[in-house]
Amino acid sequence: MWFFISPESVSDSQVLLRGPEAHHMASVLRKKEGESVELFDGKGRCLSGRILEAGGDFVRIKIDKDKVEPFVGPKVVLGQSLAKGEKIDWVIQKGTEIGVSEIYLIEGERAVVHPKESSKGRKEERWQRIAVEACKQSQQPYVPVVHGIVSLQGFLEKASNVAERIFFWERSEQQPKAYFRSLSKIPSEIWIAIGPEGGWSDAEVEMAHRNRFMDLSLGRSILRTETAAIAALSMIRYEFSV
Repeated sequence: MWFFISPESVSDSQVLLRGPEAHHMASVLRKKEGESVELFDGKGRCLSGRILEAGGDFVRIKIDKDKVEPFVGPKVVLGQSLAKGEKIDWVIQKGTEIGVSEIYLIEGERAVVHPKESSKGRKEERWQRIAVEACKQSQQPYVPVVHGIVSLQGFLEKASNVAERIFFWERSEQQPKAYFRSLSKIPSEIWIAIGPEGGWSDAEVEMAHRNRFMDLSLGRSILRTETAAIAALSMIRYEFSV
């Protein structure tokens, strides 16, 4: 299992780990002096070392290996429509394991949940923690940024300078395989939008087209929003060997 560190915790040839990660390492897993551990900073830097000292609220680690894993593109940015229950948690977890780079949560016309303004900050912090935990489990060296909740228009506008912009739509007649394989080179960045349980409204489809998003199909079946997200990300991973 990997442990998450902040860049500030690294000094010369040592890491001073504090907070929840130190507690988990020393008190939950009961790691002892001399044991080997694997660390990462979420930005590609991966370290391995040995525990020098484990206290009640800290762990000091001697670095044996320090390397930066190259990012393997393209960068994929997911716009995921809000959903009920733990579906968003699941999308963030699985999307992180697959290799998504950034996640926006879209509050569209047919959103089935509308978080209160007072709770949005707490939700966003929790979603970011889920992404970190998923990286630790899957040994994914890059932690995606979970930006939080935006309008569909806001999401579309943020992609204005990106060449490859896609929204998946159950009524589209365009197939992803043909589209991806028509590209002359591997794109550096791809933005994708996934609709809510009730699908995109006609006005939202028009808005996406107006913002030069290409509509693509995910097949004949009507997928749940969380299934559609993972299907789309997996397809991109396969096509471009992310």
